[in-house]
Amino acid sequence: MTTPDFTAYDKYIDDNFDSMVQELRTFCSTPTLAGQRVGLVEGVAAVRALLEPLGATTNAVPLEGGAPPVVLADLGSGPRTLLLYNHYDVQPPEPLDLWDSPPYAGDVRNGRFYARGVADDRGDFLSRVLAIRAYKAAIGDLPLRLRWLVEGEEEVGSPHLTPVVEQHGSALQADWCAWEGSSRTEAGDAQVVCGLKGMLYVELHAKGPDHDSHSGAGGILPNPAWRLVTALATLRDSTGNLVMDGLDTVVDPPTEQDIKAAEAMPFDEQAALAVYGLDHWQRGLKGRDVLNASMFDPTANIAGFHSGSGGEGAKTIVPSTAMVKMDFRLVPRQTP
Repeated sequence: MTTPDFTAYDKYIDDNFDSMVQELRTFCSTPTLAGQRVGLVEGVAAVRALLEPLGATTNAVPLEGGAPPVVLADLGSGPRTLLLYNHYDVQPPEPLDLWDSPPYAGDVRNGRFYARGVADDRGDFLSRVLAIRAYKAAIGDLPLRLRWLVEGEEEVGSPHLTPVVEQHGSALQADWCAWEGSSRTEAGDAQVVCGLKGMLYVELHAKGPDHDSHSGAGGILPNPAWRLVTALATLRDSTGNLVMDGLDTVVDPPTEQDIKAAEAMPFDEQAALAVYGLDHWQRGLKGRDVLNASMFDPTANIAGFHSGSGGEGAKTIVPSTAMVKMDFRLVPRQTP
């Protein structure tokens, strides 16, 4: 097979770039929130409206309990088949006061596009659509078959995805599967990621008195916030090392092949720190130990903590309830 001339392809993108940005802005303008069941019907319609003009046949697979459908698509032909995965749901936009522009406006500032979900996963999905459109317009028919799975519950853990895969396995057969997104290193080098950690997401709830009470009684009333703080402190030591009982017996260390691959990867520690506005890492990590830890170590992360008064000014109470949201990133042999 001869390699196509991509000059016309690049010209097509340059000529249509502004309209592509506007198309991304339109695609990002509608909230699609799986946890709140907001905008998901519109999300399905938007996905099908982008895929079908490419020549794709689409099927919106209904899920039990009114969960958002999974869109399956098929287009092109050839001796090889690539399966693409994406999702049309996004994270909620709160806290809204931290946005410099409305979360669904698609504002462009200093060459960057700002909208809730643009990096996870609307921009990634649309970039694939636009790449295929450009190829068909500038070069011709695709040289392979593409299959697509686009779900609407990724941000809540994909609770209904397993039966879809089991029931429609023949429609998902492929030589290779590409996950939702792609990224670049701090130095701007393109990355191909060949494995991801698993995730367990939990909420912990504690109760104290049956109503918020005066903090003058703070020495005798059980405080649910303190109860959670005390429990959370048992998961790690003061430097951030996990100390959960038995963790070492359920975690497989990286293999020699893993270590060899990691040693070959470029890593700019100072550029990585700059991404987060930091001058050091936790646990005293330095150099390539940072890269190895990020890839191979399990995590226990506090994603949110809510209890009592969070507004301006003083409110002297013992809160009635407390709640913490946590996610655990899982490595080989570690299960929820």
